[in-house]
Amino acid sequence: MCSPGTYQTNNTLQIMNLKPILATCCLLPACLQPLLAEQIQLEDVSALRTEDLNRDGQGDIVANNYLFIGNAQMSVDYHPVFVFQMLGKTNGDGIADASFSITQQGNVGPATFKQVDLIALRTSPSIEVIASDFHSEGTIIMPYFAGANGTPVGLRVTDSRANQTLASYLNQHWHEGSYLFFTLRSTAKKPPFFDPAELNGYTYGNSSIQWGPKSCDATLSVTTSSDIAPTSSEIDDPVLLKISNLKIHTQ
Repeated sequence: MCSPGTYQTNNTLQIMNLKPILATCCLLPACLQPLLAEQIQLEDVSALRTEDLNRDGQGDIVANNYLFIGNAQMSVDYHPVFVFQMLGKTNGDGIADASFSITQQGNVGPATFKQVDLIALRTSPSIEVIASDFHSEGTIIMPYFAGANGTPVGLRVTDSRANQTLASYLNQHWHEGSYLFFTLRSTAKKPPFFDPAELNGYTYGNSSIQWGPKSCDATLSVTTSSDIAPTSSEIDDPVLLKISNLKIHTQ
């Protein structure tokens, strides 16, 4: 007869209270998962303004100037574009979560349009912002990301639903070392987008004349995670095999 906590070395193993041990083994992968998650914090590597010079809904030029969406009592409409370099993700890792943030520096006018959406435009091996970024369709990450949503000024951060949309987009489009482009747009479907009768728009990030490192506070936060799968050595481990083949008596 075996005493509690011991077992016989025959085909029938009498183990007292084995359930907690097995439960602990089953929980190990879940415990390890958070340890394998990695936080990547990316700052913008460029932020420029695209301009529609004749208000026909098509971008014409790119300007290194203050980041503005709207119209400044001129025959020009503006959209800002923010660029990030995709760095830090290990091959094979998935993206579990992601968020985008930037400060809305001002509500100029105040603006007559209330909704500003966050759009993921494209990825590219080149950092260059192009005129067509003004009107390229892209993917809506979050409607009502900014604009009159909340206080006239202050930090804008994607919500939980948008974070999942963004994570899904990044899982499909992440190319290590390439560049990722975002823009802010109104919901107007046809040009002209903005009333030019008065100052009418919102400013973001740097309100200075030109972009420079640290001049714009656009941030992309990414959480990566690795799926835990047993290796061939773990599958062949004699201890694991012994546990998996136990004939348990819970007398």
